[in-house]
Amino acid sequence: MALEYKNDSDAAAAFEKFKKEVKNGKPARMYIICGKESYLKEYWLIELRKTLLDGVFDEFNHRRLDGEQLDIRKLEEAVESLPSFAPFTLVEVRDYDLFKCIDEDASRLIALISDLPEWCCLVFYYESMDFKTDKRRKKLYAALEAAGPVIRIDEQGRGQLIRWIQRRFEAYGHDISDSNADYLSFLCGGLMTNLLSEIEKISSYSSTKSITREGIDAVAVPVLDAAVFSLTDSLAAHNYPKAVSVLSELFLMKRDNPSQILAAVAAQFRRLYAAKIAKRLNRDTAFLKKVVSSNSDYYARKLLSSCISMGEAYLASAIRLCAETDLQLKSTTVGSEDLIITLLVKLALRE
Repeated sequence: MALEYKNDSDAAAAFEKFKKEVKNGKPARMYIICGKESYLKEYWLIELRKTLLDGVFDEFNHRRLDGEQLDIRKLEEAVESLPSFAPFTLVEVRDYDLFKCIDEDASRLIALISDLPEWCCLVFYYESMDFKTDKRRKKLYAALEAAGPVIRIDEQGRGQLIRWIQRRFEAYGHDISDSNADYLSFLCGGLMTNLLSEIEKISSYSSTKSITREGIDAVAVPVLDAAVFSLTDSLAAHNYPKAVSVLSELFLMKRDNPSQILAAVAAQFRRLYAAKIAKRLNRDTAFLKKVVSSNSDYYARKLLSSCISMGEAYLASAIRLCAETDLQLKSTTVGSEDLIITLLVKLALRE
């Protein structure tokens, strides 16, 4: 069983296998559930609970432990406790950094997960932190790899996400086209947790059955990458008042960490440069999606469209300017916002 996946398709296959196990009532004895898609993680954890617990004796058969203050002895007791009037127990451990435990705890943990009782399902669930491995701890790594799979749930594929968006709008009495659903996932990001609140807002605002692009733009809040796209488009169109306006909104969005804006701008210019090269080589959107790690056709098409008015030399220069600004950010006392504003001026002047 894999602790790490070489590609997204392997992670997706493990997720599909997990869903079948839950639906068939035959879960594994241990899972590590992690990833960026909080909505689906929580949904399938609840489904796992429904499979294992009867709702009557949950107080005895469902045990939750806080990983930050985990006592391995408490975990051992929870795992080894027999179920009460039910075939299974479920033990959830939230946000426990498995590979940072002390050696004594690691030894006990290895012994525990190597011989889990048949009535227990042990879940290490990652909510506010990510699951990270450390191959230097060979015995622990091998024991975890043998004990149960990692279920990494990240942003879903385009087709799945579009169908899910359409079902959510249907629940509010609306419909939305594939292209507008794709646009919404670009504007608000592909994570369902954030999309839920945006779909609710858009549904409440819309006076028509069919959701329109105008209705989305009226109330939806763009994620950082979408706002940065608007910034680079404004620069390409020489619409500098719009660029300044977008940058001001970005400063408000990331007031606690403006350096994230610089990172996003740099990443955007790298993607535009990749799109420019792809266009010169007559490569299609499928190729570009793979290069920029995106599931969105809309996103790839927009990159190919936006890069038309930007030369390769300008994009290469923009990437270099972003790198120089990042170096200044880390080596001087000049404020982050001042450096980013200076970068914007240089980009506008095509330096």
